[in-house]
Amino acid sequence: MPESSAPRSAVYTALFGGYETLNDDQVVGDGRVPYICFTDDATLTSAVWDIRLVAPLFANDLQRSQRDIKIRGHRDLAQFDATLYIDNSVSLREPPETLVERWLESAEIAIPRHSFRETVLDEFIAVVSLALDDPTRVFEQLQHYSVIAPGVLRQKPYWNGMIARRNSAAVELTMNRWFDDVLRYSRRDQLSANFAFSLAATKTVGIEIDNHGSASHTWPVSLGRVRRPEFGGGAHVPEIAQRRILEAEIADLRQRMDQENRKLNQTIDSMRSSRSWMLTGPLRSAATLLRRLRRSVDSGTESSTET
Repeated sequence: MPESSAPRSAVYTALFGGYETLNDDQVVGDGRVPYICFTDDATLTSAVWDIRLVAPLFANDLQRSQRDIKIRGHRDLAQFDATLYIDNSVSLREPPETLVERWLESAEIAIPRHSFRETVLDEFIAVVSLALDDPTRVFEQLQHYSVIAPGVLRQKPYWNGMIARRNSAAVELTMNRWFDDVLRYSRRDQLSANFAFSLAATKTVGIEIDNHGSASHTWPVSLGRVRRPEFGGGAHVPEIAQRRILEAEIADLRQRMDQENRKLNQTIDSMRSSRSWMLTGPLRSAATLLRRLRRSVDSGTESSTET
């Protein structure tokens, strides 16, 4: 892509609650692409990031407040043609202008695929097993998806540590739809990404890279964060998860059986309405009558033999 047509882009992150230090270990490239950090910490300083002080969307839910900016962006980003979100624990190893241009060459949204989870269902199990969110809410989300979009649970999940997107009305609608499920269900956005993108008209490309490290990035960078399970956990969780998996698989099987039955009925209806079926109707009637007569004769023969 010629330099004149390259999108004017920005890198951004969101950091609320002061639970880790800001990651300045970034490749800035030619300096044309700004690094912007949205935060509620008025004391935060950086040699790399342009600090933008913002109020959390929810004062008592900093995780979803962070997801709000991660997924939906911020009004300060409206001036850019494209943006690249990175988690604070990601260090870019490639100039951002090069990465954004390559990832969005034929897409409106580009996100790396998860490199160590095979399915979205695996991600649900991990969230509960690691006590990363309220299991009741996670199981409700799993149950709903198993009914309305069971195929999504078998898809390769996205790893949302990096998100490149174009600034368009269609992308905004997609991101709003994604955030709706983060509000309604688990705050773990990996659980709802595939479902949201399956409903969208925007073209989303999954980038195949090792999440832990590539020519473009390194993750996770140690930032002094200490994570403790917030929602219990214990030996009963895998058993519950397995039961929910079975329920999801049963719902998926029922849906596929219903689809096959509908196809079979459509085939039968089509056959019965065909010209050849109508022309051979007398032959089928005669064959049916012949079978009945044969059974009647056979029955009479058996009766006379017994007598």
